[in-house]
Amino acid sequence: MHYIAARVEIHVERVTARALAGGHAASEPRLREMYASSMNNLPEALDTFDHSFVYDSGGHKPILQLEIERGQIVLAETPLASWIERGLEAFKELRRNIR
Repeated sequence: MHYIAARVEIHVERVTARALAGGHAASEPRLREMYASSMNNLPEALDTFDHSFVYDSGGHKPILQLEIERGQIVLAETPLASWIERGLEAFKELRRNIR
């Protein structure tokens, strides 16, 4: 699995800019709802997929920050983006509760 995201504020800014340029749009509350749902699903997705790559797209191009293979952390950049750190902590908690 390849998971690419950034802080929710960046997503809102990008969609707003795209809408102003004539592209598709979504309301800020809807974007925040979708983002929260995606973040809530991230720990289980990291546990479900055999190999996961998590990228932070807060800059000009996505940067690989986290790699998990069969439940084991293969790569964790320092520092992790805050949203990835929260997802990783939730993943670790999920793994502790499974055992």
